[in-house]
Amino acid sequence: MQLTNCSAIEPENTGPTVDAEDFGAAGDGVKDDTLALRRAISAAKHGVLVLEEGHVYLVSGMLEIDFPLEIRGGGVLKASTDIEKHVGASGRDSLLRFTRKASGSRLSGITVDLAGAGRNAVDVEAPGMRIQDLTVRNYSKKLKSDNIRHRTTESGLRIKASDVIAQNVRCDNMVTHEKDSVPRCINVQGGVTKVFLKNISGHKINGGIVIGSSSGVRIDGYDFRDLTDNGLYILPGAMDTVATDGYLENTNEPVVFEGQQTRVSGLRVHNQGQSFGLENADGVILEDVEVTFDDRLTTRPAFIRTRRENQKSSGIRLRRIKASMPMGDSVLALAHGAIIDMELVESNFRLELDNGRFPDVYIVRQVTGEALRISDSTFQFDGKRAANIKKLIVKVPPQQKDRMQRNDQGNRFLLKGDPMSVTVRESQFRN
Repeated sequence: MQLTNCSAIEPENTGPTVDAEDFGAAGDGVKDDTLALRRAISAAKHGVLVLEEGHVYLVSGMLEIDFPLEIRGGGVLKASTDIEKHVGASGRDSLLRFTRKASGSRLSGITVDLAGAGRNAVDVEAPGMRIQDLTVRNYSKKLKSDNIRHRTTESGLRIKASDVIAQNVRCDNMVTHEKDSVPRCINVQGGVTKVFLKNISGHKINGGIVIGSSSGVRIDGYDFRDLTDNGLYILPGAMDTVATDGYLENTNEPVVFEGQQTRVSGLRVHNQGQSFGLENADGVILEDVEVTFDDRLTTRPAFIRTRRENQKSSGIRLRRIKASMPMGDSVLALAHGAIIDMELVESNFRLELDNGRFPDVYIVRQVTGEALRISDSTFQFDGKRAANIKKLIVKVPPQQKDRMQRNDQGNRFLLKGDPMSVTVRESQFRN
């Protein structure tokens, strides 16, 4: 990815370079530095604000930037224990907020410690902004089940502007233990274009990166470990999202596809807990992926599964997948909604068959739409049941009548071959 191609607005830097402590900030993590920091920000207009490395600036209210400004230094902005009383909701709930008037601002080397507060750390509405070497940590608020806003907005870095580059962003200890909820490490939303995320990482977090209404988001290098939810969530309204060079460890759904024209490539997943999710997506490419599933699983997930809300997903390409997984209900579970134009090519699945709950081995379970295409893919079997395989079954929509040899169950198709390893060639399984 060529970050230099992004047409960013550079900060003017016509103002002074200001040290926050020259305006009364203590930087000791004890005294409330909110008012002193606001004075320093005002004095540094169009210039540079320095937060001294190793110093901790206690903040009890939002710091809002509404002019171009560079903030740098290596200091820590730490939320006070009573910040919930001072920082509002409805989009104005961040410790550090760059408004649209702050176009071309920069933020580098700063750590934001949420200290248990349920808030955004950094909110970016400024086009052309650059964020580098940002660390966000310690979101641990207990969520109420009826508080819907927590499901959509809060994150370490929320981007609501175009032409933004964020590099070397890390999120640590940001958990709620609530399924499908915030915080995410990074949230891109608001109809933005050309957002570049590079070298994003996190440990002990709810979710990695969620991409909302946007176009042309690029993610190059991401590493998330110990997630309670998913690594990447591509929401409806996300167009032309590309994610490369990823690593996920101890995660549930690694990627949820709901957007249009999404490409995820070069992904390694260790200890996957659930399936890749598919819901009303169009134009998905998932390629060059290596997956191992969590040995501690009590359920047996599919590799990819249509979610309950799926009505129709189309244009799905699974290429060069290498997965080692427990054999559950099926490898490809497409029971919800219609599937149009889906294929699996050049892939290898190593399937563990020790679980005796499923008498037949289903490669595919599909209900409606067009039967998917499988070519040049191998299914290898291990475990106590591997030597006793009688049939490998692909269940596709009943209207697909000229696919392969039928058995007497009407809408099932048998794959023939050595029961320890079956390779499906294109000539076997295409119309």
